[in-house]
Amino acid sequence: MAKGFQFRFASLLQLLRQQREQAGREVGDAEQAIGILQQQVTDLKTERAGFQQVSQSLRQGSVLSVDRLLNQGRYDLQLAAQLEDLRGKTKQVEDERERRLAVLREADAEVRRLEKLQEQQWAQWQQAEQQRQQAALDDLAAGRYLRQLRASELASTSEGKD
Repeated sequence: MAKGFQFRFASLLQLLRQQREQAGREVGDAEQAIGILQQQVTDLKTERAGFQQVSQSLRQGSVLSVDRLLNQGRYDLQLAAQLEDLRGKTKQVEDERERRLAVLREADAEVRRLEKLQEQQWAQWQQAEQQRQQAALDDLAAGRYLRQLRASELASTSEGKD
């Protein structure tokens, strides 16, 4: 009896599947980092808006302090710089996410190619196995027929001698 189907590239397929899963995890990590950065941007915008509102109300007061105005201006500039820095980091992480997505798409395509090859080879193996089984059944039937033919010939020759 022939041994069962074994895909020649099974270990390669397993390795590619692991690489695809790793690429997917890396895309997830990038998505998570983007989410954190976006939350930080939102928090910083909220803080800056609140600060600007407080600064505006203090400016409308009757007593203005030059030092206080300068400090408020510096703090506002610091918040703006932090906001710009976070936006730059977000852009970098988004670019990295796109790179990782491209790696994921390529890994997925490779896995699909090998899976399709595996399906084709499985179908070919099944067809060959059916042909082998049919040949074995044909041989069995032919042997049975020959035995019956010999038995009937022996029976007819033994009847003829009597």
